Amino acid sequence: MIYGTDFSANLADVLAKHLSQKAQKNPLQLAKTHIILPTRRACLALKEAFFKLNKNTLLPQMIPLYELENLEADLPPALPKWERLFLLTKLCQAKPNLTEVTKAFQVAVSLAELLDSSYQYDVDLSKINELIPTESFAQHWQETVQFLDIIQNVWPKILSKRGQTDAGDRLQKLIRSYAKKMTPATPVIVAGLTGDLPAVAELM
Repeated sequence: MIYGTDFSANLADVLAKHLSQKAQKNPLQLAKTHIILPTRRACLALKEAFFKLNKNTLLPQMIPLYELENLEADLPPALPKWERLFLLTKLCQAKPNLTEVTKAFQVAVSLAELLDSSYQYDVDLSKINELIPTESFAQHWQETVQFLDIIQNVWPKILSKRGQTDAGDRLQKLIRSYAKKMTPATPVIVAGLTGDLPAVAELM
């Protein structure tokens, strides 16, 4: 079932009140419920909302979807964001007209954002050069494709050599792993999330 609230309403307060009312006859049912929220901050807000209603209430299990950690032991560890920017900046500096650190860093930030978007929306970056026919914008597009070789080919090899992965890529895999491990009999509520990202849509 799908529920909604007014824009002016506090989601945590509405959800806590609704679930507390439903659990009056069976408090243990609330303790068995899994509530999937975007972040730890959202989980904390919901916890506080429950305690405002009843300080002795049994709390549901709250899962911060975008901050899942250590749920999949066989996944490579995430590369720290600052280290990723440092490495991407070095790769950019090797390109013509990007030897200046400030300019290379700015481009590295854009490349990092492009990588994160590709993970979120399941975009295969290896097919970038197929987006536009070669005969169209030939010179400019070929130069762009050659530059984007940094994230198409060079970056995956660097991650593989280091035995690491991008945090965004790891998160999408963790979400899918969590979805597979969920027990159908467990009451599950997804709150404060939309299904615009493929991994989240699969979870729902």
